Amino acid sequence: MLFDWKSALLFVGAGQGLIVGLILLFEKTENYKRIFGLTTILFAIHLIEYSIFRSPNSFDKLVGFFGYRFPIRLCVGPLFLIYTLRFAQVKKLGYLAITLHFVPALVSLLLLIPFFILPLSTKSFLLDSFVPFGNQYYDKLISFLWIVSIFSMFIYLFFSLITIIKYSRRSAEHHGNKEKFWVLSLYRFTFLCVAVLVGYLFAVALRLFEALDTSMLYSIMSFILMINLVILSIAVMKQKRIIPVEAMGPKRAFHAMSKVNKVTVDELFEMDTVVLANSLFLNPNLTINDLASVLQIPSHVISYRINRGHKKSFFTYINEYRVEHSKSLLSKTNVKMLAVALDSGFSNKTSFHRTFKRIEGITPETFRFKHRILQ
Repeated sequence: MLFDWKSALLFVGAGQGLIVGLILLFEKTENYKRIFGLTTILFAIHLIEYSIFRSPNSFDKLVGFFGYRFPIRLCVGPLFLIYTLRFAQVKKLGYLAITLHFVPALVSLLLLIPFFILPLSTKSFLLDSFVPFGNQYYDKLISFLWIVSIFSMFIYLFFSLITIIKYSRRSAEHHGNKEKFWVLSLYRFTFLCVAVLVGYLFAVALRLFEALDTSMLYSIMSFILMINLVILSIAVMKQKRIIPVEAMGPKRAFHAMSKVNKVTVDELFEMDTVVLANSLFLNPNLTINDLASVLQIPSHVISYRINRGHKKSFFTYINEYRVEHSKSLLSKTNVKMLAVALDSGFSNKTSFHRTFKRIEGITPETFRFKHRILQ
């Protein structure tokens, strides 16, 4: 029999991964989903390659496929990280930066070319006599690539996990049921990857000391991992990218919010209360960044709320508070106009006069005169 039941189990999981990965890769969708589709395909191919060489019967007949696991492993990690970075909109990688991530995979492929062109009988002999870190060239090469590929996957999975955590915290309030399912699936898959890698290292150590045959355990773990990858891939198919406005640039955030968001009364009340309670408008040098710092939200979010909620610009919004404050001073005190202007947050009398007339329709002097007549 060419394959045993453990290899067949891996083939089933890998086959599902290939199908879902191909759908993601070739359907008309966002590029970040295609990246994940390619990741799924490579991971499935890696499992197929592993299932071939874990069975003695298939090993002898299909020895020509050995060695591709190392370039594939060195590609899976970067692809998975690029997917999480692209989806979470953490940073935009340039073509040069992306290329550098795949240099180790290319180097490993070049180092293995002499091995790939060897006759099958020679390959079979080299692998049958393989000794980890032995004296032979291919013993050292394969051992080195094994360590580098495993270490690479650990590093990329770790940074992917950090990216997922940051994205989840940043956009948790925007998550619906589908998005929560996607994040949960992504967490589970990433943690399972780490667990399987640790289990794999443990299994190799036991095998080296001939303490226990752990091939069945690792086959089951790999199958579970592949099934979770399939589940995650399906979640990715249905996933719509959620980018919190805090993660967008000002122009993009304003455009996106104008399409899907409405400014709530609570948001406006919170902002107005903070401005009044802290008398922020009395600062003649107040900027939108200062208000953003007090409210602890991005300045472009404040700009959107003022523009859409109050239908005015930031400076008009602040100047209206200054004018209201000046009206109180004009009606209750006899201080000079310059003092009223400065005490109300204006930098000079001219600016105060011009702004007051534009908002109230009359000059400050006329307002004071009329108010005194009424009294």
